[in-house]
Amino acid sequence: MGQDGDDVGSLRRGPVRLSYRAPLPGGPGLTPLGPSPPIDTALVRALVEGQFPQWAALPIRPVERSGWDNRSFRLGEDMLVRLPSARRYAGQVEKEQRWLPLLAPKLPLAVPEPLGLGEPAAGYPWPWSVYRWLDGTEADVAVGVELTPFAVALAGFLRALQNSDATGGPPPGRENFHRGGSLAVYDGEVWAALAALGGRVDGAAAAEVWRRAAASRPGLGRNRTCRPILSGSRSGCRSRALQRGGSQGGRA
Repeated sequence: MGQDGDDVGSLRRGPVRLSYRAPLPGGPGLTPLGPSPPIDTALVRALVEGQFPQWAALPIRPVERSGWDNRSFRLGEDMLVRLPSARRYAGQVEKEQRWLPLLAPKLPLAVPEPLGLGEPAAGYPWPWSVYRWLDGTEADVAVGVELTPFAVALAGFLRALQNSDATGGPPPGRENFHRGGSLAVYDGEVWAALAALGGRVDGAAAAEVWRRAAASRPGLGRNRTCRPILSGSRSGCRSRALQRGGSQGGRA
């Protein structure tokens, strides 16, 4: 969920998480996401104390590589609190709460397990989640990773995810950047970017690539509505994590 941004699964032999580096605020192609309240340890403490008093005494600390779509915090040693960072990402919460438990038994690697659904409170305006923590290390900083077993396990996970029945699943939309939908959504943005780049890129070649891509059709079939979990952020629940071995923790 997000290492969303967001990590997803777990290999059984030695912790390794697959993730990517989140873009910097104000980077190319980014647009304002609207006002967002400060998301810090004090806010998380207030939310947990108010809605999950059974966990109120547990220590809370930020996840170092938290992701972009969400801000993630460790809750004790075995849980993670995940809060959308802007309104456009808030719709992911309901989808994760519903679909992760349905997908989990069909997948060969561990995925985040929702433990609680939080409500807006303490000045924070959106729903939020508590997940079981998935222990592991991002693949880009892991040492001594055997790439062949890693790739085989990742391929097996993606194949199982692709073959999962996503009937009734969420369609492509703004909150998931229209993944699985038509590229036409980004047509205006692409041409504006090419114009802004000018001679810094081969505009003719890039335009031809885009024309061909835009002329393609989204894949049809039962899995079209299933947003890939393996993408995006490095949030605490390891909702986009690929790991080897560690306990199934919660991170999204």
